[in-house]
Amino acid sequence: MRYDQRVLVLIEVRGPERDVAQAREEFATRGWPVLVDAERGTGFSAGVLDAEPDTPARLFSVEVRLFGARNRRTEQAAAWRVQKLARDTVLEMYVRRTELVVRDLELLPEWWVFAKGQGNTGSVTTGTEQEAAVLARMVLPGGAPVRKDVEIRLPPGRRLFARYAMKREERLSRVVARLLGFLIAVGPCLYLANRQEGIPRWFWATCALGFLLAGAWQMIRLYVSGAPGGGMLTLAGVAGLYGAVVGMGIHGFPSLSAKGAGLIVAVPTIGIGLWLLMRQWNRGEWIGWAIPLLATLALTFFIASATVQHALYANRLALSLGDLDVNPVGQVASGARVIGLLSLMLILPALWGIAKHLHWPSTRPGERISVVLWAPILLAYGLLGASWLTESAPRAAAQAIDAAENHRKAPEYYGVRPRWMCIHPTVPRNELHEHGGVLDPSHPYLSFTVTGDWITVWNTETNGSLRIPSDQVRLVPAADPVRPCPRQDPEPV
Repeated sequence: MRYDQRVLVLIEVRGPERDVAQAREEFATRGWPVLVDAERGTGFSAGVLDAEPDTPARLFSVEVRLFGARNRRTEQAAAWRVQKLARDTVLEMYVRRTELVVRDLELLPEWWVFAKGQGNTGSVTTGTEQEAAVLARMVLPGGAPVRKDVEIRLPPGRRLFARYAMKREERLSRVVARLLGFLIAVGPCLYLANRQEGIPRWFWATCALGFLLAGAWQMIRLYVSGAPGGGMLTLAGVAGLYGAVVGMGIHGFPSLSAKGAGLIVAVPTIGIGLWLLMRQWNRGEWIGWAIPLLATLALTFFIASATVQHALYANRLALSLGDLDVNPVGQVASGARVIGLLSLMLILPALWGIAKHLHWPSTRPGERISVVLWAPILLAYGLLGASWLTESAPRAAAQAIDAAENHRKAPEYYGVRPRWMCIHPTVPRNELHEHGGVLDPSHPYLSFTVTGDWITVWNTETNGSLRIPSDQVRLVPAADPVRPCPRQDPEPV
């Protein structure tokens, strides 16, 4: 069974023998070892608690195992779990005392073993330098003879900062927390610097640089410690995040918006919070229902979301979704953006995971008031994601309309590529079937798509769409949207 903390809890169970037996079974089911038990007023409780003949009671010293951080609320969180057990099983059960089992393992330095004439032997030993040197020359029971001409060395990259390495395993979580905290703090600092002038601008820019340097220092400590989680793969991932933030600060600093700064904070928060929440699930839960459910929901939602923004874009142009010929790459990009924006609602379970890890009172099992606290947050983030989602497509469509009215190049929008075209009829004018206006062959039109039997362009005369049968006209790319279209062939009569 996996767990983070162990808390000794003195539990008093009152009631007949069948209630005591049920309590034993419940403790065993949850993986809580019973270290000792005795009748109240006897054994370890003699002279402390008085026996009550009229109310049978038994005291259990139980080791409650739970996930989460080690802080001043850890023992209280263990008591919450016992109280929830009492409610669920309808047993008369009381928490009389708690005591945290301190686990603060020392992180022994790692040394590589080298032999003369052979170099690195591949053997690893840990401990102080004196211990590691002796261990490197010791013959392991059942192992091969060890050469006596070996020496030990610190791994490359850890020698310079070895004196600053963490000494206790418990400090690992603190270093990681600081590292991610510094990363999250960079975004707001860059945003504030972008919105200020003069000294305040330099102040916030300096703060952003300071957070980056502090985070880099924590990465160095994490690596030289040799602790689990400080490996090259983990550091490469964290360094990649820092590189992305630095790149954004260099290239995107002038245009950083409130949305960008918010995403810098939200993305790591969501990732950390969901990990803290889901790490408590066991393998059976993942294989049995979590993975199939998540995969099905993700695939279904991705397929459905691929058309949301294009539908909003088409609606602004008074077109139907079928009038837009969107390439598959654009659909995938659109779906990814929709999922990314709506995933902001995951901030709620992410914050719940962080609060649960820190044993905040609002995460107390069975605490109904938490629903009242979290529901408005979910609604607010849902509205924020929906607002960001619905503002993009109408804005892009408005830019396309403005480009058509001013004869400029129109921006692309997730696979929709407006192009300036010259439209030449291939049938007599009296047989041409236009819908939404009258075609002027000398006038370039902004074309959105050619789908099936129809060509859809934007008509600035009517400020709406103009649809023409594709078999009655010929499209020629316009060399310059400002100039009239050349008449290459006589118009059919």
